Amino acid sequence: MGVSLAVAALMLAGKLTAFFVTGSTAILSDAAESIVHIAASGIAAFSLWYSMQAPDKKHPYGHGKIVYFSAGFEGGLIGFAAFSIIYLAANALLFGVELKELGTGLLITAALA
Repeated sequence: MGVSLAVAALMLAGKLTAFFVTGSTAILSDAAESIVHIAASGIAAFSLWYSMQAPDKKHPYGHGKIVYFSAGFEGGLIGFAAFSIIYLAANALLFGVELKELGTGLLITAALA
C-alpha cells in the first residue's frame, strides 16, 4: 500500500507540474483524479485497519461498519472532483484558456504514462 501511495504521489506531482507548465484544464482534471485516488486509498487503508480492531464496550459487534463511511467519503470525493472539473471545463470553454509549452507538457505526461 505504501509503494502504491508513493507512486501515486509522484504521478500527482508530475501532473501538477504539467498543469502549471501548460495551463491545460484536461491535465488539471487528471491531477484531480490522482488527488481523489490518493485520498480514497488512504481512507480505505485506514478503514480496513480500523474494521479489523477487536470489539470493545462501545462497539460490541466490532468496527466493520466503518467501511460504509469510507465508501460514502470516497463517493463524495468523486462527486466533488466531478463538479470541480465540470466548472473548470465550462470556464475554459466559455472564457478560453491560453495554452503554453504544450511540447513540455506532452513530454511530462508521456513520461508519467
